[in-house]
Amino acid sequence: AAVATGLIFVVLGVPIWWNTTKVYRANLPFTEIAELNQDAGLKVGINVNVVVADNCDFEAVKSKLEDYFGNFGGSVSAKPIFVKYNVTYSPKSVDLGLEGEVAGTIRVAVSCGNFDDFKINVETNREISAQIGRKTENLDEFGKILVEVLKQGVVGEEMLEEVVANIRKEGGSGRKDEELMKMVPPSSEFEVIFTLLCPDAEKMTWDVERAILEHITPILEELKPIFHFHISSQVLYSTKLRVRPKIMKNSTTNEVKYHYLQGNQLSNIINSIESRLGSHLSTFPTLNFVLYLTDISNNPLYIQKGDGSPSKSNNFLLPRWGGMTIYNPQEGAREVDLDSVMPTFLTNLRTLVGLRNNYPNIDKQVIFKPPTWPGITGWETDYLLRLRSVENVATSTNTLGSLEKLLHQIDNIIINDDVADSVFQSVAAIVEAKQAISVGNLTRAMSSSRDAFVSSQSAFFHPSLLELLYFPEDQKFAIYVPLFLPISLPVLVSLVFVYKRYKNKDS
Repeated sequence: AAVATGLIFVVLGVPIWWNTTKVYRANLPFTEIAELNQDAGLKVGINVNVVVADNCDFEAVKSKLEDYFGNFGGSVSAKPIFVKYNVTYSPKSVDLGLEGEVAGTIRVAVSCGNFDDFKINVETNREISAQIGRKTENLDEFGKILVEVLKQGVVGEEMLEEVVANIRKEGGSGRKDEELMKMVPPSSEFEVIFTLLCPDAEKMTWDVERAILEHITPILEELKPIFHFHISSQVLYSTKLRVRPKIMKNSTTNEVKYHYLQGNQLSNIINSIESRLGSHLSTFPTLNFVLYLTDISNNPLYIQKGDGSPSKSNNFLLPRWGGMTIYNPQEGAREVDLDSVMPTFLTNLRTLVGLRNNYPNIDKQVIFKPPTWPGITGWETDYLLRLRSVENVATSTNTLGSLEKLLHQIDNIIINDDVADSVFQSVAAIVEAKQAISVGNLTRAMSSSRDAFVSSQSAFFHPSLLELLYFPEDQKFAIYVPLFLPISLPVLVSLVFVYKRYKNKDS
């Protein structure tokens, strides 16, 4: 009986116990994930179409630009990205005449004129119009400056490198830290909340729906391939600032000129109103645009700049959070003039999504034309598509690498089929996005990189990964010993007794 019990215990009991208590771990593409993380350089393709007017020496312009385009670029092993410029040249007579409206393609229209210097204008679409003077040395300087316009302005190579280096924790140059700090983190969707704060019970109207439609919606439509925004508005009454403004008086008459807030007081303002804005109600990151109506006792109220003068915009930006504008109502006014406020909020929005409001000062002969309606230029749209695609790919790759290390270090984490599907989808989307980025297909790159980001986040933060994470080995010992010891001890004693009996019988 003891032998039969022991055999049943070993042959049936142990396998059943093992298979019913083991942690299910679906197969994951660990090899592919490791290869993605070991890939030193992300290849970024930039398509440039140079169109040379008939009044220029086509071969001379082509030869000179080929020299400059061939002499710059990154090393795959030395930089987190490698930018490759795919340049085509064509005379004006055979140009397709697309006028710089091909997404992902930069059109450089070169003409020659009877003047001394050269001129480079970065247009509001995807075109750079350039004029070369009659001096031979202008061609050398023109090629050099044109390359810098592309690198620093239109493409933003340094920003691409800094984004990837920051995600990989490699430590970039640090020159773009301020811009990186202001940019909203990667996300497929955002909540945008416009809030009117009224400290007094007296009501003022604001036609926020019309203002958003006229000033904000056009740029959001252009950003749809990159972000999806959910817009809402609210009015909060009896909301006073929990800071005491300082008073600026006239030096001769000692009369109050205005009230003002110093820079170190601005963060306290946000802390005092944060809980009432409702931004915590959404699972998506929230961009807040707050308009504060100055109460009667502190009107007018200004934000003091570093030099001691009052700010003209009366607005401040909080990185990755949003912007706030202080509005001083005119006496007897019953409606907020949003047409004077919304352009400032538009500037805040551009900064938060990653656009620059001040273009680089490359050369006195270079002019960046400012964006008109809808608040963003064609090449800026491509810049954001490229930047966010690269960011999504780098973030997704880093997330999958962290997940791989976690799963190798902790053996008792469950890997269910949903997690496995998300990981496989993310890996496939990363490969597709990297291929699209390398050839300059920005639309496909953005779509695939966004899918990769969403899938990688879904896998890494899946609730099932935490089910057995806090179930250490000593707890298993404490559970199984009271269960198996009373069963196994009599069986082991009986088996020892049987063994001794047969041994004595043989002797």
